[in-house]
Amino acid sequence: MKLSVIGMLFPLLFLGACSEPAVSHDALGTADVAEETLEVSEPAPYLFVRIDDVSNGSYWSKLGVRLDAVLLEKQDGRVLFAESVVDSSIPALEGNEVADVLGPPDSVPNYRSPEQPVCDMENGTLALLGSGFVVVKMPEPIEVGDCVAIIDVGECDFPYGQVSIEPMYAQVSVAPTPDNSYWVTLGQGAGVYVSLSVTSLPDLRE
Repeated sequence: MKLSVIGMLFPLLFLGACSEPAVSHDALGTADVAEETLEVSEPAPYLFVRIDDVSNGSYWSKLGVRLDAVLLEKQDGRVLFAESVVDSSIPALEGNEVADVLGPPDSVPNYRSPEQPVCDMENGTLALLGSGFVVVKMPEPIEVGDCVAIIDVGECDFPYGQVSIEPMYAQVSVAPTPDNSYWVTLGQGAGVYVSLSVTSLPDLRE
């Protein structure tokens, strides 16, 4: 994918706009004059969210960040969920499935409750194990004014006590590869419900 920042297109729009015609109007007569237009491509959509575990495997929890879901909270009130995992790098752990981060929250269904959330650990979470990351694709483009919310089992109660809170770092991009140069930082947070506002996104064109 070759992208360019839209600001770089502006000089092209005005190039030669004030130049005089090479021949007089009389010389043109009734000849057809071809009209030249400049095509401007559509902005590349921001569809990808990358979440990094930055806990480095704390003393209390070597499982690190444990993800239940990734949400896209649209300005119009709709809530959408990650639809696929496109990349990940996570230390090996038996039973740790990347698919557990997809769809609506099921381990912490009451993540917006004003009371202490209760975890249902049997429904599965994706542990990033202190140093891993995952890249997910959202069903609609992420836009300025939206929020990306991450649901994690940290801080909620379950039968064996309270899950430790571990920090995570979130970015969005127009491309799925983890090392591409278009990642835009949303921020860092920790807890059951980490909602990060999208305040600005570079306008990239394909």
